[in-house]
Amino acid sequence: NCEMQIGACDCTGRMPSDKYNSLQMGTDSALDGEYICWDEAEVCDFSECTPDPNAVSYNVYREDILGNYFQIAGNLSNPHYTEANLGYEEEYTYAVSYYRDANQNGKFEIQNEEFTDINQNGAWDFVDSNSNGICDESECEPFIDTNGDMVWTSMEEFNKPINPNDFESGDKDPVVATAKTLALLPGCTYPTACGFNASANYDDGSCWWPSYLCGCDNEAGALADNCGTCDIDAENDCTADCFGSWVGDAVLDECGECAGEGPEPNYDCDGECTAEIDCAGDCAGELLGTGILECINYPKNYPAIDSTACDSIGFTWGQIGNDECGVCDGDGPFEGYDCEGNLSNIKNGLIPEEYSINNIYPNPFNPVANIEFGLPENTSVHIVVYDIKGRKVATLMESFQFAGYYSINWNATDYSSGVYFIRMISEGFEQTKKVILMK
Repeated sequence: NCEMQIGACDCTGRMPSDKYNSLQMGTDSALDGEYICWDEAEVCDFSECTPDPNAVSYNVYREDILGNYFQIAGNLSNPHYTEANLGYEEEYTYAVSYYRDANQNGKFEIQNEEFTDINQNGAWDFVDSNSNGICDESECEPFIDTNGDMVWTSMEEFNKPINPNDFESGDKDPVVATAKTLALLPGCTYPTACGFNASANYDDGSCWWPSYLCGCDNEAGALADNCGTCDIDAENDCTADCFGSWVGDAVLDECGECAGEGPEPNYDCDGECTAEIDCAGDCAGELLGTGILECINYPKNYPAIDSTACDSIGFTWGQIGNDECGVCDGDGPFEGYDCEGNLSNIKNGLIPEEYSINNIYPNPFNPVANIEFGLPENTSVHIVVYDIKGRKVATLMESFQFAGYYSINWNATDYSSGVYFIRMISEGFEQTKKVILMK
């Protein structure tokens, strides 16, 4: 019947606090300065604290086909639980109970946990304020002995959701929920495998792992050949080249040499010439032939053709090889001379009736002028060249010759342009003709 101060905890005037004070709250002095509630809330007594979610233990039950619940997990400190080894697309009903277990040791203790020791006697008891011999919820130390066995069990006494099979009057309704298992999603469930499916929940055997040097971008079962190519076709495996390299492409040439270029043109693998050797001794040289005009390089076993036909089919008409004097790549005898160097008769033995310089051509010339003359008898002949000032600049002939017609030439490469005079002198004869050198 005392007057309660507004906001006080009791008639003594004790006010709500967030920490223990043994002088004011009548608690154990060892608790002085400790927080009363886990969330540091101000309360008059520990029993007024809200449950600490990190200081609660959970028990999980599953309902069987008869409607009874059986425990499948206990003393869980984490409010999450996954039941394994169930079927797919099946529905189950679960119930959950929990109790305050601040130190998570699964035991019912006094200090700061499962009940409040109001009279601090270290034992569970109650104050029967209405003298009815029953521990009512409003008067007992926070502990409800629902089955009256005076034994605390985690299923019931702390007035929290309990085992549905032990549900008694006055208990709170248990937490019951229905859940359905996942749909069956077959696939590869190994993250390290090729074909991994993150959504799959059932391994259907489709996983595979690549072989050495191969990857998941290759086909399943692909093997790497010696060149590093991964596939399942063994027929296209690479082979080593002639050097023994698996990544090389060297091959034997026609002479059996690795990475060789074969024999030189017109030669066989033994170095023997397989073509015609020219007059200079060169294999397939340019100096083929016998010094006659012919269609150069035209096959000799083909029908003979003339110069016009030779040019029309892309060959060249010319004179190669030995000249008429048998000299390789020679130009033949000098005009008017035979192969022995003797002056030759250009009119096949005809004898002129008189001495004369018959013709000088071309005139003007550059740089060679051809001089034809006739001798009616055997005689000594002098042919000389003078410049415009009358100076002798060249002697073209000074020798004995037989009667006949002859031709010599004057190569004026080393002379300057101008007018020159060619004079022929013999016994009882002398003649001069003018020529013009134009460069």
